[in-house]
Amino acid sequence: MNGLRRLMWTLLLPGLLAVAACSGSSNNKGESDGSGAGTKPSHRPSTTHAGRSQTSAPRSTTTAQPAKTEPPPTTPPTTRFTIGFSTPRAAANHLLGAWRAGNRDDASHGTDPAALDAMFAVPVGPVVERGCDTGEFTTSGCQYKAAGGGLQLNMDKGPAGWVVHEALFTPA
Repeated sequence: MNGLRRLMWTLLLPGLLAVAACSGSSNNKGESDGSGAGTKPSHRPSTTHAGRSQTSAPRSTTTAQPAKTEPPPTTPPTTRFTIGFSTPRAAANHLLGAWRAGNRDDASHGTDPAALDAMFAVPVGPVVERGCDTGEFTTSGCQYKAAGGGLQLNMDKGPAGWVVHEALFTPA
């Protein structure tokens, strides 16, 4: 009888251990507490056949990713203004002269595009200078009395010299 029991345990024990390993939860060391709580689905399917456990390796699929191409390196941007003027008044006078002549292309030299748009939105007419500040802090402004209101031109000193960065027209 003892021999039969040993044979039975020898055949059943590996199968029971395999089932217990699949159904129990484990602690941080991988030991089972037998409760079945906290289990996670296995990524590898396992089967039991006549007392022996088999585990198959997961199937993996790999999709080739297209090679990413980087754009060619660009040269660093150049200075925004290549033409500047020696004084704030010279920058303002250049813009006013080109505006009076209707020469937007000439006015664009030493003038910010937004200031250029604002200046050419004002109808050409007489302007009288009311004064300019000294520009000692790399910014300056000139005020003018214009037909129908006031005009203020604001300048900044950059690497190329003084440029007009803002044109403000205030209707009367």
